[in-house]
Amino acid sequence: MRKQMTALLLAAMLALHALVGAKAAVSLELVMEDASGIRSVMPEGDGLMIHTRRGLYAWQAGEEDARQLLAFDESDAALDALLMDGDVLWGLMAEQQQLIPLTLGEKSLQRGAPIPLGIAALLREAVGEDGVFGLPGQALIFAGRLYLIYRGMQEDRPVSAMLSFSLADGAGKWHRDMPIQCLAPYRDGQLLALVLDEAAYFNPEAPQHRAPMLTVYDPADDSLHELGPAGVDYRRHAHGMAYDPRTDTVYLTSGGSVYSGRPGEKMALLADAPRGDVTAVGRLVLLPHGRIAMAAGNTLLVRGTGPAEGEMPRLKVFGEMAGPQLWSAVEALRGQIMVQANEISPYRDMKDLAEALLLGDNSADVYCLNSAQFDLAAIRRKGYCADLSESPALTNYVATLYPQMQELAWEGDRLLMIPYQTFSETLAYHPAYFEALGLPVPNTFDALCDLIQTWNDEYTDIWPDYRPIPTGDPMQLLARLAMAVYTNHCANTGEAFSYQSPRLRSLLERAQAVRYDNIQGNTQASRNLIEDGYYSFDPWMLSSGLDQPESTLPFVVAIDDGAPAVVEQDLYLFAVNPRSANLPAAIRFLETYIGLLKPDTLTKLNPSLRETVINPDTESWWPNLLARRDKMQQAVDAAQGAEKTEAQANLDSFLIEMAQWEAQRYLVTEQGIARYRALHDNSYVRSYGSLAMGLPQKDTMSLLLRFAWGQMTLDEFLGEAEQRLRLMRLESR
Repeated sequence: MRKQMTALLLAAMLALHALVGAKAAVSLELVMEDASGIRSVMPEGDGLMIHTRRGLYAWQAGEEDARQLLAFDESDAALDALLMDGDVLWGLMAEQQQLIPLTLGEKSLQRGAPIPLGIAALLREAVGEDGVFGLPGQALIFAGRLYLIYRGMQEDRPVSAMLSFSLADGAGKWHRDMPIQCLAPYRDGQLLALVLDEAAYFNPEAPQHRAPMLTVYDPADDSLHELGPAGVDYRRHAHGMAYDPRTDTVYLTSGGSVYSGRPGEKMALLADAPRGDVTAVGRLVLLPHGRIAMAAGNTLLVRGTGPAEGEMPRLKVFGEMAGPQLWSAVEALRGQIMVQANEISPYRDMKDLAEALLLGDNSADVYCLNSAQFDLAAIRRKGYCADLSESPALTNYVATLYPQMQELAWEGDRLLMIPYQTFSETLAYHPAYFEALGLPVPNTFDALCDLIQTWNDEYTDIWPDYRPIPTGDPMQLLARLAMAVYTNHCANTGEAFSYQSPRLRSLLERAQAVRYDNIQGNTQASRNLIEDGYYSFDPWMLSSGLDQPESTLPFVVAIDDGAPAVVEQDLYLFAVNPRSANLPAAIRFLETYIGLLKPDTLTKLNPSLRETVINPDTESWWPNLLARRDKMQQAVDAAQGAEKTEAQANLDSFLIEMAQWEAQRYLVTEQGIARYRALHDNSYVRSYGSLAMGLPQKDTMSLLLRFAWGQMTLDEFLGEAEQRLRLMRLESR
């Protein structure tokens, strides 16, 4: 099989020069045309075999592109992974529970008799009927067995399961008590494993709160032997691992970075992987000449494994950032600054950050702050931020933002924080629905509850095709909205927030009293009534109004008739650790990041931006659509009788498709700008620790859900929440 693959590879690349022994590029990002992503990567000679949904490709070191060897038909496109076992090629179809021997032909993959795999039964045995899994996170053939690593959820708790199957007869096994995240061939017939009990790792109260461990798995006796902590920041995404026996070195990807080190020793940052964590089967592959290859999405990344050239600064950036935006900045700085980026911050809350910085912690150079989660005023006042005022690019950028954002960035004449993103969790509604039915849009919380109640009692039979609200969990929606309305009222008026407030009690009692049994039981209201590009909607109100299609508007209600409707915003900001040894590099990173902000993000931050922005990616395909439309119109004009009717039907169908594509032509639309401005004109930035604020959202939600689901009374909810709020305010002092 390997000879066949090599022959095809050479035949496809006759025009290429010999590359064995040639000096290869240390860094490469090869973007495949298949947007569904790279599914498998296999070493082949001095390069790789790359498997996507569309086909099989070959890449050789020194080249900037891959050549297609085979185009897949529909049946081949269903292969989840291709795996090499010596000279034998295998195809994995996880959902069909099959492992299929394959032969590589000139134009297609020839299939042998499939081996049945009892995957579903073993997963049920591992986590029960209520466990939820997707496709395996990793597949590996080793010593005559297929190993599958599954990661999923069980009752909101992360779980993992390792299964293995004999290649001889498909006999399977669930390896109990082995929370393995990824595997790699090791030595002496053993496998190297990254072991982590996720449920315990993400639960600070767990009795065995342990970091990720590098471990040896021995198939001979199904045992694990710890080598020591992996020494990398863990986040719940796919990981890749490889072992080089020549140098006794482990390579591991995590959080957008590549680490290396001897087994059992502390891992060191080696390189960046600026597309996030690698995802494909065979996701981390060692190549000749000191290189390592990774697959992330539809991108192949190649990095050097030797020491970094020169003394390049290594910058650690931790916290919640927009992934594509972050990777663009990392890519722009390649060769100048090595950025270690992880969206899981070591500082979970204000207390963690304060304690760390008081002790002189420098585990992060740049950290990201959420205005609702961190006391920004205290952070600025206590000297937890480096002064960024010497950067003209940063000061000029901040000067363009909304005034309330600028206020959070400065402390006197010192620029200490850089806003880079805003988010509003408001609901959205469809004006077309209300216009069609002749109903006014509710402007207060009481008016909304009245509408839902009236709908439940009178309108369900009159308008069976419509729904006023999503029916998954109406009580939770109304309870959350009641909390938001009261919080927004306090922020707007300066009234001190209290869970014992008669206003809040009245709102929650009103939410509790609403009946929606007929609405929930209305199975007829499932038609797509309003279409907007690719989107169709049943309900009026949807979460995250800023991110909904153009047919929606923000839905904001006031606490009563005499009060304005106000909505909150969470602001995300960068700050630089004052103890960072890489201040110039940190400033350079921030300048690069904000210089690459996308127009839709900038429009939410800068009130002077009021122009539409066309998506530059559309320039390649929009003229072709226009030409196709014109050609079809000419066919209609030239046709007669039945042919004309058919041509018109084809044109009408294409115009619908074209309208869907046209919705993607703009990064910023006039409607979108109007929505952003409407929100900003009636908004405030949530501030942690403000007397106008209650508990942090995660703490409020844990209690509010128990109330909404009937697990605690209203008195119990308000009492416990008020007690926690008092403790939080005492701690903040």
